[in-house]
Amino acid sequence: MKTIKRIIALLIILIFLGLVLDGFGDVLLYSRYLYHQYFPGPVKMFLARLPKQVDHQKYATQYHDTQKLKYQPIPYTDGGFRLQAGDYGTYHIDAKGRRVLHVDGLPVANPHKRLLLLGASQSFSYYNSDADSLVAKLAVKLPDYQIDNYSVPAQPTDMNLLLWKYLNKTQKQHYDLVLVINGPSDLYHICSNRVLREIQNNRTLDQYRQPALITIPTLLIHKLHPSSKTIPEVCPANQNEQQMAVNSIYGHFHEVLAYGQTQKVPTLIIIPPTPWGTQANIDNVHFAEDFSQPAIYWQVINQLEQKTADNKNIIDLSHIYDSSKEQFFLDWAGHLTARGNALLAEKIALSVKQWRSPSHDE
Repeated sequence: MKTIKRIIALLIILIFLGLVLDGFGDVLLYSRYLYHQYFPGPVKMFLARLPKQVDHQKYATQYHDTQKLKYQPIPYTDGGFRLQAGDYGTYHIDAKGRRVLHVDGLPVANPHKRLLLLGASQSFSYYNSDADSLVAKLAVKLPDYQIDNYSVPAQPTDMNLLLWKYLNKTQKQHYDLVLVINGPSDLYHICSNRVLREIQNNRTLDQYRQPALITIPTLLIHKLHPSSKTIPEVCPANQNEQQMAVNSIYGHFHEVLAYGQTQKVPTLIIIPPTPWGTQANIDNVHFAEDFSQPAIYWQVINQLEQKTADNKNIIDLSHIYDSSKEQFFLDWAGHLTARGNALLAEKIALSVKQWRSPSHDE
């Protein structure tokens, strides 16, 4: 009888120790996650590769604030996402999902004329303060419009359209002009094999949902014997595949413009500059490890320029930095400095003022 009691007591002690070790392991795993998310490698690399003329300390703060951004699905859509309301330090997202600016000195916008801005991280102004943002610069150049910035980082043009349709159904806000600043994000989604990466990320999350006593040895084994199974890029290498990519992106553009016509809203698509094969000064830019084919990106963008050249509703501004020696890109993804935003805003405003709607036959 005593032996049985001792065995039971020993089992209870072992289970208790196992739970304590597992809990301690969970703390270690969470600490590892925070370290990789916020310290010091990624931010050090980001700061080391910034243009020399920018304030590195300010961008360090803005880098950390960028990691805080949260997203949520666009209701009643398949795969769409938008920003979640909140105050993220540098960024202020209101209940509607817009980035709102807290900047003194901006011109008072005409309350009767509104501009809807859609796009990805460039038009959202990733890593930029309110005062340095593209919309702050654009508000000075287009004072006749009140600008609603619904841009969402990493959102391609087809998701911009999903969000626009959702806003029309829920906000009932009339817009006098719609600007969609995109194209590069579409190509990045094609080349980065987004669906497969999401599957891999979900598997990683599933792995972290396991007990720490299983996860930690698994991580150690993978560290000692790394797997060669990586998700390959699917960037279109040959001419036929590149043409398919161009047609896919142009198809997204066409759908946006067609929807604008149904809403009787003047709509412009702006192709912004990127560091992918451009003639701009990109001496500070180091391409990410999973972005190994910038030359192919540029080949596709170049073909996209040719395909869209005759469409007056698509404005190609991808070369606006080519003649300058100044570094306007913060990183390989094409996020811009404050001066880069100012120049882009100037060119967008000029394009809007010069623009004439194409005929329905085009």
